[in-house]
Formats: sequence, structure tokens, C-alpha cells
Amino acid sequence: MEEDEINYQEDLENARLNQSQYLAVASQTPAERKEPLIDMLKDMPYFLAILMAIGKDVADFFGIGSSPAIGTLITILVMITIALLIFLAAPTEFFHNFMLLFGGTTIETIPVVNLLPVLTGAVVYIYVRKILQRLKKRMKKITGATRLANLATKAAP
Repeated sequence: MEEDEINYQEDLENARLNQSQYLAVASQTPAERKEPLIDMLKDMPYFLAILMAIGKDVADFFGIGSSPAIGTLITILVMITIALLIFLAAPTEFFHNFMLLFGGTTIETIPVVNLLPVLTGAVVYIYVRKILQRLKKRMKKITGATRLANLATKAAP
């Protein structure tokens, strides 16, 4: 009986010691919060840009945006709006993203080719590239990342 009580006291003291050591270590190193790959609030400009590009491509497909004068005007205005949204999402990468959007818009001005969702593809590519950059950033923090993950993130500049 006394032996059980002594073991209980020792276990209790060890538990208190471990708890105090854990609290001391936890207070010294703040826990890092992982950045999610898809953040609904930060990525809202990307989502709005994708929706605008889809709407523009649907308008092209049904003929509203396919007329020479009105279609070109709609394409340019939508591209400017999408460029502003992309700038809000990633101002440091704006020049490269704008060049992709400009290329997509240039292709969209070709009469028959504008039926293809080129602008939507460009905006989705920009967003996927951003997700791959976040994945690459996360993989840098993890030592011993797999070769497949490194190859997947290599596509992002």
C-alpha cells in the first residue's frame, strides 16, 4: 500500500515537472500557423476574376461578345477589370500576370478563336501558379520533402 502511494507521488511529481517544462518551452517558441493553400478571403480577387472571365467567355460563345466593335470593347473592359483584381491579389507579380492576361486578350480579339475560353484559362493558370507557389513555400519548411512534391512545385516561378 505504501509502495503504491510512493509510486503515485513520484508519478504526480514527474507529471508536474513535465508540465512545467512543456509550458516553459511552449511560451518560448510561439506556434506557427500554416498558411492554407486556398484561403477564401485572400483569394477572393482571384475567384471574382475567374467568374468575370467565365462570364465574358459565355458572352462570346452566345454571340454578344463576338461582334467586332462591341465584342472588342467588352473584352478590353473585362481584361482591365480582371487585371485590377489580379493586382489586388498579388501586386508584386503584377507585370508577369498582366502579360499573361494581355496575351489572352490578344488571342480573344481574333474573330473565330474568341469562342475558346482563353481568358478564363489565363486567369485559372495565374491562380494555380499562386497555389503552387504557396505549396513550394510550405515544402521548404518541411525537411525531406518528396521528389514528386518538388517536381510539382518546380512549375511555379
